[in-house]
Amino acid sequence: MIFQQFNLMPSRTVFENIMLPIKYRHINRAEARQKVTRLLEMVGLPDKASAFPSELSGGQKQRVAIARALIDDPKVLLCDEATSALDPQTTQDILTLLKDLNHRLGITLIIVTHEMEVIENTCDFVAVLDHGKIIEQGNVYSVFVNPKEILTQRFIATTSRLELPQEIIDSDLLNLTGKQKLVKITYLNGKAMVPLISFISRNFNVDANIVVGDIKILQQKPLGGLVIVLDGLESDIKKALDYLGKQEIRLEVQNYDKRN
Repeated sequence: MIFQQFNLMPSRTVFENIMLPIKYRHINRAEARQKVTRLLEMVGLPDKASAFPSELSGGQKQRVAIARALIDDPKVLLCDEATSALDPQTTQDILTLLKDLNHRLGITLIIVTHEMEVIENTCDFVAVLDHGKIIEQGNVYSVFVNPKEILTQRFIATTSRLELPQEIIDSDLLNLTGKQKLVKITYLNGKAMVPLISFISRNFNVDANIVVGDIKILQQKPLGGLVIVLDGLESDIKKALDYLGKQEIRLEVQNYDKRN
């Protein structure tokens, strides 16, 4: 297990911290030392064996904690908010290391986190807990593209650029006329490359103004969407919306009120 605050022994060197879980077992000392040396190489700290925790950065401390957790050849590595105390770049470095260990050692990672970016970048399966109960679960792509529970939707909204900033809501950009519609499109099943906007503009005689767009790759499939304003005759907009509603997208006609 690795922890948010590393839990290293401050009076022990890096080498001694990693050795600690097997120190009192009947293991050949030379073999144990060789194993610690290999783990230091694996986590990218071959030159820090004699250093003390106070001499290390946060990211280096977490690498030591990872090596310590691996010394006993576990099949499962539990990561409890392992990146919460780290800056964004160090977080990315630690996640890259964990993914590498997952592939190299075949170890299963169980990650406890409130950071949706960690799940996006690392996990294959996600379970959402509310007051200790699982309220939603599934493969990461399915849950992110079509969250069913309100709490899940709120979590995922923190990573999406499709949630309009208040500055845009307050601006004249969304000062819609009665016939205009503000529409949010979320692409499902990796269909982000389908040219829906140009199609409805050509075939239904509506203007589509893109307000916000976002796309990223999740589990090797594109995930994203658009927020658009549809303008035209009410009957043409209805036809366009009817067409969009039959496609592999999630369609939401939205209303935003300006702050008083």
